[in-house]
Amino acid sequence: MLVEHTRFTLTLQFDLTPFGARQLLGLPVLRFEQAMERSVAGQDPGDVAFACGYADQPHFNREFLVMAGVPPSVALAEPAP
Repeated sequence: MLVEHTRFTLTLQFDLTPFGARQLLGLPVLRFEQAMERSVAGQDPGDVAFACGYADQPHFNREFLVMAGVPPSVALAEPAP
């Protein structure tokens, strides 16, 4: 019974139907792209985090590191190709 309950809970939390996968994978990427555009334009990191829907600047920094592989300070210090 515990296994069935766990499976049901995981199915609800990690719905990987085509719609669920788009929701799971698409929205963070769009938010990251918007934040990247604002950051490159020179906006304040705290303002970027707030405008793009992050809870705070550290949340933005953590997600940026996951998505880009480097912190925002390193990514924005490098010249664009």
